[in-house]
Amino acid sequence: MHLESETWIDAPPERVWARVADLAASPGIVPFLERAEPQADGPVAVGARSRLTFARGGQTVEADAVVTELDPPRRLAVRAEVAGLPVHVDVAWALASERGGTRVVQTVDVEARSFLARLAAGSLLGSGRGQHDLEAGLGRLKRAVEAA
Repeated sequence: MHLESETWIDAPPERVWARVADLAASPGIVPFLERAEPQADGPVAVGARSRLTFARGGQTVEADAVVTELDPPRRLAVRAEVAGLPVHVDVAWALASERGGTRVVQTVDVEARSFLARLAAGSLLGSGRGQHDLEAGLGRLKRAVEAA
């Protein structure tokens, strides 16, 4: 499953980057992400790991995430492996300077490697829910950065 959305934020890429790269603050912008616990202190780096906890509809799902790409202030990519399911999720943010602000494109790719995993992913992200959540998250990012 591939999802993609974009927004324009009235702030320079460096300011948007500071918010995107603050993985511990991700629950403020990622819908239904309850907790993001970095496994080490310090700035984000390739290989940095976090433990994520998602909650939706009475279900809690945990995932281990690792930063796979880092090109400040242009690109950040993270891969999350869902605990107990053969599912991984690749999330990327691409930032570009545009019209005095920043164009942000976020992509989410979900790979479920079994029938049951596809059912679980579909119940969480199917029927337009995943696209809606992606757009809502970018809206939260926009409001957070522009309010700062």
